[in-house]
Amino acid sequence: MPIASGHITTVITSPDVAFDQTGSTAEAATAQFRGPFDNPHHSWSFKTTLDTYAQKVQAVNPNMKLCVTEFGWATTEGYDSSPEGFGFALDNTLEEQAAYLVQAFNQMRESGDVWLAYVFNYDFGNKGGGPTDDVVPYSIVDINGVPRPAFAALAEMEKVR
Repeated sequence: MPIASGHITTVITSPDVAFDQTGSTAEAATAQFRGPFDNPHHSWSFKTTLDTYAQKVQAVNPNMKLCVTEFGWATTEGYDSSPEGFGFALDNTLEEQAAYLVQAFNQMRESGDVWLAYVFNYDFGNKGGGPTDDVVPYSIVDINGVPRPAFAALAEMEKVR
């Protein structure tokens, strides 16, 4: 099976929100980080980026599937500091991180466009340099190695082959 790979870096909207719909979300009214709302761009959106990748590779080969090699939602909830430039992570809760990761996996499976996907990241939280290390907010375990809610949510989600 032919595959193409890519990263989908996400910010603060749920995985089902297209980039041109961010202004109508609940996050638009309360977000500290204004990027996706004041400067709409496809790269702010999991849905739009995934759909665009699929359209582009399937225009070349309709049977081609995606291998999403890195996706996730960062959250600094529970930490007293965050990496420089990670204002967007202040808007995500631990529960949103968990829900969005599971929702994204379900979306990818239901789309039929994705063969394989990897969460970024599993355990850099306890291997990084503390809360100001830029990989830590994406981790599904905290800086002490304790599973965050996303860890349990992913463990409990339905796995389909």
